[in-house]
Amino acid sequence: MEENVRFAWLMDFYGGLLTDQQRRVLELHFDQDWSLSEIAEALKISRQGVSDTLKRGKYQLSQLEEQLGLLKRHLW
Repeated sequence: MEENVRFAWLMDFYGGLLTDQQRRVLELHFDQDWSLSEIAEALKISRQGVSDTLKRGKYQLSQLEEQLGLLKRHLW
């Protein structure tokens, strides 16, 4: 499964468990296809801050899926 599609699904299942900032950054990146620079400008944070938030959010979503497996169950 393509990374963007996978994380869009994971956001549907677990997005409510992320911080507001993580959720907003991931939504802009995956749903709206915004670049890190565009997100940084819109949210008034550094590009590095966007990158770190994106990385942490993706990690948390992956960990939640590993522990709970909702996407795996949904797709089977």
